[in-house]
Amino acid sequence: MPKCKNCGEKMPKGFSYCGVCGADMVTGMIPWSKKDTSKESITDIDTVTKVNDTKIPKVSMTPSQDIDDFINDAPKSEPIKQPINNVTPPPQQKFTPLESVQTTPNTKPVQKQPINNVTPPPQQKFTPLESVQTTPNTKPVQKQPINNVTPPPQQKFTPLESVQTTPNARPVQKQPINNVTPPPQQKFTPLESIQTTPNARPVQKQPMDTQKPAYIPKPTPNATPIEMVKVPDVTNIAQDEARAKLERLGFKVSITTENSEVIKANLIMSQSVRTGTNVTKGSEIKLVASVGSWSEWSVDKVLDTNMYAVEQKKEFRFRSRTREIETHESSERNLPGYTCIDQRTVYSDWEDEGYYTTEDRPTSETCDISTNLIGFKYCGYFYIGSEYSINMCYSTKRSALIFNPNTKPEDWEYIETVLYQDIPSETVDWYSNDDNERVTPAGDTIDCNIKMTSYYVDGKRYAMKYGSLSTEWFLYHKRTAMETVYTYKREYFTEWSEWSNWVDSAPRQDELNEVEARILYRARRKTSKEL
Repeated sequence: MPKCKNCGEKMPKGFSYCGVCGADMVTGMIPWSKKDTSKESITDIDTVTKVNDTKIPKVSMTPSQDIDDFINDAPKSEPIKQPINNVTPPPQQKFTPLESVQTTPNTKPVQKQPINNVTPPPQQKFTPLESVQTTPNTKPVQKQPINNVTPPPQQKFTPLESVQTTPNARPVQKQPINNVTPPPQQKFTPLESIQTTPNARPVQKQPMDTQKPAYIPKPTPNATPIEMVKVPDVTNIAQDEARAKLERLGFKVSITTENSEVIKANLIMSQSVRTGTNVTKGSEIKLVASVGSWSEWSVDKVLDTNMYAVEQKKEFRFRSRTREIETHESSERNLPGYTCIDQRTVYSDWEDEGYYTTEDRPTSETCDISTNLIGFKYCGYFYIGSEYSINMCYSTKRSALIFNPNTKPEDWEYIETVLYQDIPSETVDWYSNDDNERVTPAGDTIDCNIKMTSYYVDGKRYAMKYGSLSTEWFLYHKRTAMETVYTYKREYFTEWSEWSNWVDSAPRQDELNEVEARILYRARRKTSKEL
């Protein structure tokens, strides 16, 4: 089906003029009007012109338009009385009224057949279209006026009493039928009712025959055509570029701003008319541009608070050090920068005296008891050399050397032990080490006249014995004071550490922590509502 070049509506083949806007199907021109009647306010319907003392409301039916198309395409809106103005009825012609056109909700639309070239008998009477009822929430039909049509003389039209519509429907733009000259004695039979169903698929209209319609409107000189322009996509481009692009196409442009976390500043976020929609040239397109989001935090203060919303926050950084205590020992009595906290005497190592005694001495830092035993003390000099095997013990080193002249003084050592045991003495004959004679020249066994007394303890023969079972023996050890050593200390702080990163909180500043603070600012452009 061909489309109207003016409003884009599809019309059946054979139509010379659009049944919606009245434009020429070939040129798209509206021949009988110099202005865009699609923008007339519905309040103009109250205008009524008296013809032969009869009120004739305005309607939007064209001579080439099928009445079925007009009624079926009528918007479902509030009942509005439309006068028919400036119509001179033919003499004694009467039209029978179209009683009602009713539409039923949720029924499929009726395929409409055109009524062409019907010549009514003489004395045709026209009765007003009593009511046209429509269904709510349907789109309004743009109606174009029928102009410059001169009716036959003495034609009389009865007013369209009422056009009833449903509340909350879009208003119907009303166009008057002016200067219509019907053929003489033509009679039209009324279409009793046309019932349609909302939400049904549209019915393809059957084409009319190629015969010219009974009423052909005469073109109006210097008529201005309605130019439709397709809306381009201007999102995600700069404001100035979007404005220039739309204004070159003849649109009016208004821009508001909003914040966006996604769209960069100065780019268009949305447009009020969907891309690809055909709208009248000169229509207003509303654009919403992004002013971006918050800037990065900076120490630079934003001065222009009229254009920018500003936030601020405080950040901290810190560095720390530790307190250290150094200790130092010295034999000096005073050491500058230090505090003496202790002193001590340095002694030599302890050395045992090596002999048990019954003397009870007082102890001190240089003398102390090493061993304390009770019982008998057994002692004497023993041979510690390696040249000879001498098992005898002597009371003195001199006696040992006299009886053993081949030995040296350092070969003899004084040894004593304390034993809580009373060991009896034994007599031992003494012989020289190199004396092998054991018999006399007469062959008699020699009876040694040198006798030595000894005490046999743990495999050794001690020459002497002292004390009793109740004797208390003490073994002392001694040491010598070498010097006095003083202990000093001093407190000091380490070097400051590196500054930390900037954070939202920091430790309390004291001698161990140093804190710095700064104020950061961030800004964003104010939106249209904030300005």
